[in-house]
Amino acid sequence: MTGNVMMPPEVELWVKRKVPGMEFIADAPSPRRPSSRVWRVHLRTHSVYVKVSRNAIRYQHEVYAYRHAAAALGAGHAPRLLDTDPRLGVIMTSALPGRRVQGLTLRSAQERSAHELAGGLLRRWHELERPDPAVRARAIADVDEKVHAAAAHVSQVSHLLSDRHRSGIERAGQVLRLLAPYLPVGFRHGDFQARNWQWDGAERVLGLFDFENSGSGITVEDFVWLAADIWPSQPHLQVACQAGYGRDFSADEVRALDAYSVLAALDDLQWAHRNADGAEVARAVSILERVSPRLS
Repeated sequence: MTGNVMMPPEVELWVKRKVPGMEFIADAPSPRRPSSRVWRVHLRTHSVYVKVSRNAIRYQHEVYAYRHAAAALGAGHAPRLLDTDPRLGVIMTSALPGRRVQGLTLRSAQERSAHELAGGLLRRWHELERPDPAVRARAIADVDEKVHAAAAHVSQVSHLLSDRHRSGIERAGQVLRLLAPYLPVGFRHGDFQARNWQWDGAERVLGLFDFENSGSGITVEDFVWLAADIWPSQPHLQVACQAGYGRDFSADEVRALDAYSVLAALDDLQWAHRNADGAEVARAVSILERVSPRLS
């Protein structure tokens, strides 16, 4: 087995009991987290994925999403949940056909098609949960948590922030708290970006995976990394994604998306600084530079 993290012995024993005929295990680390505890297990006729959740809450979120939300997306659009073990925090799923979109070289028409299909899947995902006062209350609480976390992050990376950055971060929190009672809410994917999309070019089918951050919230937040990383230089992909989603953003959603982008960049900045990742530091700062002035 290659990679940085070996499958824990107790997890490997569990896998062998569940899927006799295991031939070998290959790491499948996240591009962002090379120590991610996800493995592709090769069997005689097919492969499965095994994931050890980082904590009990993420385990619960992901199992719930597979059991309820992922099934509603339709065959081929999400992995199937094969088995779980709450004691070990282990989830086993099927492997989707195709390849991860991030890092994949696609022709322009294929890329637009992938983004349009992704938008369509996300719209279905968002509509899986009927908005009610409890969903709204959770969404407002989630905004409060993000604003409090941002204050802690500022203190950790203060030497990397300009006065304009700090002003933008403060304004982002104010904007989100002001708008949270009114923005559309639903069931979010939680990490909607190309690293969690699987493209089957032969069948022209797109699948979504990695549901550990899923749950109730303000739906426009799901677009944050596309808006921060992809759309500024490739606006045609925003057009494609929103065509699939089926509607444009409201003025309030556009403003909220800028605010979410600032807080997400700050979160990335503190992570990159803590992990001595210079490229990610530069990327996060560039997002703050670009988006913060729009919140003034």
